[in-house]
Amino acid sequence: MQCKQGFEKEVVISLLQKALCKKKEGDPLSIFSATASENLKGYFYVEAYKENHVRTAIQGMRSIFKTKISLVPIKEMAEVYNIIKANKIEVCFFKLFS
Repeated sequence: MQCKQGFEKEVVISLLQKALCKKKEGDPLSIFSATASENLKGYFYVEAYKENHVRTAIQGMRSIFKTKISLVPIKEMAEVYNIIKANKIEVCFFKLFS
């Protein structure tokens, strides 16, 4: 699905929070997962059996272009999750004294 660029992770987190709240209320959403890829800006992915389940899940959410829901072909699904080798990250630990 398409969303505003830069809001991919925010949309996914909001959708997963909504799913948790609905499950707690006893009215679970009919989706399996939601994810965003660093490689594709302006897109996020929702896994469900039917398009209607996705439309119900995203109802009332911001930053989503609700008219552009499309099924991702199986060949392209693997490309979404390609891992890009990251540079080494130096981690520093600091001890705070009171």
